[in-house]
Amino acid sequence: MNEAPYDWFFSTIDLLRESGVPTQITSGMACVFRQKTSLNTKDCDIIILGEWEKAFEILSKLQRDGHDLVYRSPFSAPLDSKWMRGGWTSHFEWTGNPVAKLDIFGSPPRVLNDIGSDYFSTDETIASIKMTQRIRDWSTVHEMGLRLLKTQNQKGFLYLQTAEGIKKAMKAFSLSPEIIQQRPLLQKMDDSDILTLQAMIEVERKFWMSLDHHRINLYRNCSKPYILSAREILKEVTDLHRQHQLLVEIALEKLPFNPLEGKFEEVVRLASEEALKLVDRSRFSSELLPQNWARFTLIYKRVVVA
Repeated sequence: MNEAPYDWFFSTIDLLRESGVPTQITSGMACVFRQKTSLNTKDCDIIILGEWEKAFEILSKLQRDGHDLVYRSPFSAPLDSKWMRGGWTSHFEWTGNPVAKLDIFGSPPRVLNDIGSDYFSTDETIASIKMTQRIRDWSTVHEMGLRLLKTQNQKGFLYLQTAEGIKKAMKAFSLSPEIIQQRPLLQKMDDSDILTLQAMIEVERKFWMSLDHHRINLYRNCSKPYILSAREILKEVTDLHRQHQLLVEIALEKLPFNPLEGKFEEVVRLASEEALKLVDRSRFSSELLPQNWARFTLIYKRVVVA
């Protein structure tokens, strides 16, 4: 292969954007390039907000020197508006050595605000996406919070993960009621010691991690019949157009458009219960958990023109 995988990613995003598909690089690659650090990755996460069918037609033509683009996982919804609006992700790869992976979000988890039209996701978008069940992602959440505060954006307070960092930052800001309402824990920053506040932050982080865990489990559990059929298709069919046609057919029968619909309260309740197992409830009120923020991240779906 003459090109590094990330050159493939850039040329792909360029083509999608030039064709009118609203596309943005997010997550790890966006972090790397926004912070201008070295890049060593064969994976790329992108957000596509609308025009998903058009995006598929463009991607289906991107064969590179014998490296075929295919769906790479049976836990991958077809790149189609019916599922992308409902929070599913489509997973692709260019075959060969090395493999280059391309994952596409249609409605990225926890991202509520306008992501803009930039080539790379904003610090706020990255921070929200990284609030996952994986411990390693939370250092990025904190770093994005610091970066937001450096630009005088109070939303950075939503993502800071150390009590010391929050207390220090609060000396330079007068927090708006909206920020405190979104993250209720901030109201305790003035009258609690560092160790107590850090413990509270750990409980809050457990809440977000549990929320992500239960959200993903809903998608996995309801997709089991689809996965069984999709696995056989991906074993036997290597042509992307044919894969897509067959996956759409079985998805219409076996894959719900939005597994979270009607499950919002249950997911928030389960996450709250798991987080509160860590504390003495007489000393930590459930009202300090960002339940309203979390609930809205589950309900919210972007209105896009497809």
